[in-house]
Amino acid sequence: VCLGGGVIEQTWRDGEPLPARINPEMEA
Repeated sequence: VCLGGGVIEQTWRDGEPLPARINPEMEA
């Protein structure tokens, strides 16, 4: 899992529904 905007997409693909914002700072 990368610490970026793809975090949410990758987590959802794996089947792990994580929060919409895990690392707002990294997302930017």
